Amino acid sequence: IRDRQPLRRDLTTEVLQRLLAGQLPVGRINESALADDVGVSRTPLREALVGLEQRGRIDSAMGRGFLVRPLNREDASELYALLAVLEPMAFRLSASTLRLEAPVMHRLLDAMAVAYDPERLLDLSSQWSQLLVTACPNRKLRSILEDLHRLSARYERATLEHGFAVEDALGKHRAIVNALESADVERACALVAETWGDCLASLLTWLEPA
Repeated sequence: IRDRQPLRRDLTTEVLQRLLAGQLPVGRINESALADDVGVSRTPLREALVGLEQRGRIDSAMGRGFLVRPLNREDASELYALLAVLEPMAFRLSASTLRLEAPVMHRLLDAMAVAYDPERLLDLSSQWSQLLVTACPNRKLRSILEDLHRLSARYERATLEHGFAVEDALGKHRAIVNALESADVERACALVAETWGDCLASLLTWLEPA
């Protein structure tokens, strides 16, 4: 008999990946259809959905089950404000380690510059964020940032669909690595914060209020 903990964990990951990939439309989640699609019964699926609700990934409403909330200005503003503060903090703590990873960071940016497929670009962006998080020596901060990056994934996908200025963002990312290589950590941290501000500014041009 398969242990329930791995099953719940695997299901939670599967549903979360579908959510972040835009495969679960905004509105009520059809639990029967999703259970059939994933290949499980509704009971373990519901347990996974409860876990995602507790983590703030989805909502629930009396009599309507679980809901995928629409992207909105208030949520984005809170999320990106945290990233603009906490990611520079992690960058500052991991600067010496990241400096050794500068060639890898340049290669990621080179790949992003020719990644015309949004899925490929999102994957490379995730690798960039993971590189930063992995280098951070503060475990609690790493955990918080991993969570925030997962939450921002839906917004990143949406902002690309709305014509985000990728070339400008890559230029700023290049400047971050250059500042890191020249040991100007404070300049690099300031640029990291600016990148999240730029992302939010782009989102606020089209996001609706909650």
